[in-house]
Amino acid sequence: MKSVFILLFAILLPFLSNAQDFWQQTNGPYGGAIYAFAINSSGYIFAGTSEGVDCSTDNGDNWTQTASSLTSKYIRSLAINSSGDIFAGTDSSGIFRSTDNGDNWTPINAGLTNTAVRSLAINSGGDIFAGTWGGGIFRSTDNGDNWIPINAGLMNVWIYSVVLNTSAYPTIICY
Repeated sequence: MKSVFILLFAILLPFLSNAQDFWQQTNGPYGGAIYAFAINSSGYIFAGTSEGVDCSTDNGDNWTQTASSLTSKYIRSLAINSSGDIFAGTDSSGIFRSTDNGDNWTPINAGLTNTAVRSLAINSGGDIFAGTWGGGIFRSTDNGDNWIPINAGLMNVWIYSVVLNTSAYPTIICY
């Protein structure tokens, strides 16, 4: 058995030592830490960073910064709905929506009592869920125009991530 393991290791070693060849560094996104990625149906890649939102239209080879209409540049989460609208959750200014691939951003915070948004998720019905830092979970059923809390005892809980399963409500990972 020991000789079979050594032989197998000797055969696989050249492949394992070249594993770094599968990754290629690109020239972006620009500045700051990267906290979130999202890809739309056209293949555009969006990166949420501590400096705003960057976009690549060529699979990450080149990046451009989106318009400066974001009043908070610290983007913690991104989500894209089936219509192609992009949602950006910020550290302090709530949620922004872009309907033009990030060229323009509009704040959409009606009913959002905590604007430190760490996580966004969208279900197949188009409902948007926002996990906030210390303020629980919020849901929008109208493309982000209005938000309602669905906390169920999650006030003063720091939400790191919201993921969706096949049910209408999110699975929540919190601190």
